[in-house]
Amino acid sequence: MPEFQYRAINGEGQIIQDVLEAAGPGIVADRLNNLGYVPLKIKEAKKSRFKFLNNEKKVKIDDVVFFTRQLYTLLKAGVPLLSCLDALMEQGGKNNFRDIVQEIYVSIESGNSFSDALAKQPDVFPKLYISSVRAG
Repeated sequence: MPEFQYRAINGEGQIIQDVLEAAGPGIVADRLNNLGYVPLKIKEAKKSRFKFLNNEKKVKIDDVVFFTRQLYTLLKAGVPLLSCLDALMEQGGKNNFRDIVQEIYVSIESGNSFSDALAKQPDVFPKLYISSVRAG
């Protein structure tokens, strides 16, 4: 079943972004309405994670190192995590890694911790990396 990215406003006026699996965008809109959300945008989610058995491009270790260094620098300067991720998405880089950063952003904005958002990308971030982030 396809996945759809959505952006909606909840009952408290907060903007929520997440991904739902559904047969079509109308089903997603119905689910959001049932939750008391006002849908702003619904679009089919792109598959961006590297899978070893398909033809998508592999994320290079250099991309992960660059991401880590940039994130560290911004966080050390006192920039909030979501703002850091937003800046890294805008900065450009390779499309497939930018998509991964966007998935991390959406996951955190939806209430997941940073380490949990990274754990959703097992083909990009090794377990040791995720454990290090989780430990602080």
